[in-house]
Amino acid sequence: MTVTMIANKRMYYATRMLQPGERFEAKPAAARLFAKVGRARHADAPAVKAAPTYPKVPPHDAVTLARAEYERVFGKRPHMGWDVAELRKRIAAGPAAPRTGADLLSRG
Repeated sequence: MTVTMIANKRMYYATRMLQPGERFEAKPAAARLFAKVGRARHADAPAVKAAPTYPKVPPHDAVTLARAEYERVFGKRPHMGWDVAELRKRIAAGPAAPRTGADLLSRG
């Protein structure tokens, strides 16, 4: 006795390489296993539609906006452990003046 199945994913069974949507015959024990782990479905079962995916939209809270402002001012991403107060303090201080070789030598 065999059960007619339809592959959900690319898989091997009985020395065959099955593609998604391909019908095949399986022993009842293997059919139960394939159905349980999602590799295949019974031929008389309806096809399962994948859940729609939605793009991730970052929240526009105060921390996110402050991080964006820091990145615009400094040209690099801020430390993720900083809160809004720390970000605003560093943005207010502004970028440091570029250091030259003479500055480094004079400080000893």
